[in-house]
Amino acid sequence: MCLWGSNLFAQYTKTDTIAADAYDFWMAADTGNFEMVKLCVEKGIFVDVAYSDNVTPLMLASQSGHYEIVQYLIGKGANVNAYSESERVSALISAVKNNDMSVAEFLIRKYARLQHTDILGRQALHHAVISGFYNMTDMLLYYDAPVNEKDSLGCSPAYYAVVNGDTAMLQLLMKYGADITERNSNGESFVHIAVQYNVTDMAAFLIHEGLVVTDISNSGTSLIDEALLNGNQVLIKLLLDNGAVLNDSITPYYNSMNLARLSGNRDIKRMVRSKGIKPMVKPYFQQLGVSLLFPFNLDDVFVGLGLDIYDTRYGFQLSGSAWVRPGARGVWLQHDEGVYYQYWEKRWGIAVGVKKHFRIPGSPQFPLHLTLGVDEVFTGGSYKATDKKNIPFLGLSPNAGLYIRFSSKAGMSIGYSYLDLGNKNISPHRVSIGIRGAIGIKSPDSVNANRYIIKE
Repeated sequence: MCLWGSNLFAQYTKTDTIAADAYDFWMAADTGNFEMVKLCVEKGIFVDVAYSDNVTPLMLASQSGHYEIVQYLIGKGANVNAYSESERVSALISAVKNNDMSVAEFLIRKYARLQHTDILGRQALHHAVISGFYNMTDMLLYYDAPVNEKDSLGCSPAYYAVVNGDTAMLQLLMKYGADITERNSNGESFVHIAVQYNVTDMAAFLIHEGLVVTDISNSGTSLIDEALLNGNQVLIKLLLDNGAVLNDSITPYYNSMNLARLSGNRDIKRMVRSKGIKPMVKPYFQQLGVSLLFPFNLDDVFVGLGLDIYDTRYGFQLSGSAWVRPGARGVWLQHDEGVYYQYWEKRWGIAVGVKKHFRIPGSPQFPLHLTLGVDEVFTGGSYKATDKKNIPFLGLSPNAGLYIRFSSKAGMSIGYSYLDLGNKNISPHRVSIGIRGAIGIKSPDSVNANRYIIKE
């Protein structure tokens, strides 16, 4: 298998041919043609001649498991610590990833660096543990591979053993001094990680090793919170039996019962309910929005500005808006039965309302919401060139529509609204288009702590 993405499947020169070039060398090292490798070296081709991405013949032979060629090339002076430019994969890391103990051990004996890191900051030991290669791990540790080094993600080999639920691997690492009390960048202990990844046996092992079950991570979640979310009854019982407690107020917005509901497990919900814990239902108003509004129909048009706060838990939107008709519009007002006079009317309105967003699942490129709501409208105006009074009044304006959420900071609405202004010649039915921008009004810490109840 070629770890560097090179495809060396073309025809190459046979060993009885006088000419031999670098491509023949690379191909022979990759496919295991020992005679061609020797011919290339004897013809004077540089033993570390680099292929694409700085891949040398030794690296090709190592990744393909050709032990005899690896021995020969190192004997001819090949650089045992060469590595590819893009991924920084060395011959040793390649052999480890292929679980080729013979090649890996030979490279180590020839001074391959156990501390070399690839592009992710991972050493050979990281790769052995990630892949679950117990014997390879044991061999690397025997040769003093650093047991507690962390990769660029801040994860040690022991961390990956925990994630994999591999207790035998973790015990092996502990034998060589692995620190199981370390925490990741989020302040989570190994037992927290085990519960998070739903590996029950590993969690039980770590608890037996003395790790506490009352830990709280930097994001405010406890072990019991993670177990509730995963719906793992065995883990929940294990944690409760070892001192964990259910919480009736994790944040002001949710508790253990809310997490039990998110798990979808009826037995867990019943168990939490039996402890007297009721779900918290407080909305989470996370966004402040400003909108340009354009309500119109074939008879009339208004322009307006709206302000709203949006609840990202349930999808409630509380809004206020002001709008005006740009210029005067001829309206018909009833004078007597069957008799209407026309006036040139200016009109304004202010409104407060509530809207419910129903998130449509499986929306394509942008999340799509169906909206239903109602506004309480106070509207009035004046008539040009007359002393007739335009008496302000209150009216209800039901509405429905769609909201297209481009991002957390922008969206567009299009919908229908009804408002009868008492004009014979102007329809009460309107289409409304809105362009909305929004900013977050909760701190990043609050958003992170309440991420389980935030729906968008």
